[in-house]
Amino acid sequence: MHVVSSSEVQNHLLQFLDRVEQGEQFAITRHGKPVAHLVPVEEYDRQQIDDAIDKIEQIRKSNWLGNELTVRQLIDEGRRF
Repeated sequence: MHVVSSSEVQNHLLQFLDRVEQGEQFAITRHGKPVAHLVPVEEYDRQQIDDAIDKIEQIRKSNWLGNELTVRQLIDEGRRF
C-alpha cells in the first residue's frame, strides 16, 4: 500500500482514482498521520465480508451448548437459545 498526503490526493484525485481502478491501494495521511485508505470497491467489500465472518465465528464460539445437550434436546425441553 502506497502512502500519500491528503494534499497530493487533492491535487491529483483523478490520477489516483485511475490507479485505484487498476488495483492499487493508498493510505492517505494528514500531517504525517494516516487518516484514510483509498482502495478498490471489491477490496472494501471483501474486507466487510471477512469482518462479518469473523464476528459470526466469535459468536458461535461464545454460545457453545456443551457436549451434554443437543439442539434437538433443547427444543424438546422447550428452551430457546
